[in-house]
Amino acid sequence: MLRSFVLALFAASPCSGASLGDRLVLEIEYFEEYTTLPLTVQDAVSQGWEVSQQCQEGLGLRATGGAHSGSMHLWFDTHGAVMGYGVRISCKNPLFCKTTGFWRKVDKQLQLDFLFRSPEQACSDVPSAVPGSIGDRLLMVTDGGEPVVFPSTQPDAVAAGYKDAGPCWTDMGYHMLHSVNTIGPIIPLYTGDGTHLQAMNTPSILSRSTPPFEYFPMGHGGPVHGLHVYFSEHKGTCGNYPTLAPFDAVAV
Repeated sequence: MLRSFVLALFAASPCSGASLGDRLVLEIEYFEEYTTLPLTVQDAVSQGWEVSQQCQEGLGLRATGGAHSGSMHLWFDTHGAVMGYGVRISCKNPLFCKTTGFWRKVDKQLQLDFLFRSPEQACSDVPSAVPGSIGDRLLMVTDGGEPVVFPSTQPDAVAAGYKDAGPCWTDMGYHMLHSVNTIGPIIPLYTGDGTHLQAMNTPSILSRSTPPFEYFPMGHGGPVHGLHVYFSEHKGTCGNYPTLAPFDAVAV
């Protein structure tokens, strides 16, 4: 009863009047290759994704098997609009096979999910998606608790206690560290001026399938397997603000 009430509040009170973004773009190789992910069930099916017909409460219809998706999946509401995305990873090593509150055990794997609208809207009979927008918030699903709501601006992230991991990375964004767990950190990315949450990076300290993960070697921001998903245009995101090219673009 209490959970339903709180989720209803999420549905009635958007985190921001502004749109989170108008796209989903997966980074395959920094600076070099990116792929645009489908925003509707119709587009997902046409691109070879398999969409479940069973709506999971608070998440939606799970879509898997895209051309570049690998262990990544998408969530759609029952009206066919994108709700969010997530990823599953194997956990053969018991030291790294523990739920973290964010990484949840699902079918003997660990799963991490993000939503762009209220969880209540996933299986609702009432359409709620706004044309031209993936949603008005970024939520991270937790294991049995209320979702994490990410601040919509970099100053708000600072005020919320996020660790500043700047300056801005060229064509990627300004990193703010939310937390670190046994899998790796949770890192929302903001525009160079800090006015907009534009991406999420959920890197793994262990080797992961590529794609959807992307390997950064030692001296090139790693060693780590990053997972960058963009919600708005990231090219030139740093603008005139201080930038940090993590390594020579020519060397990528």
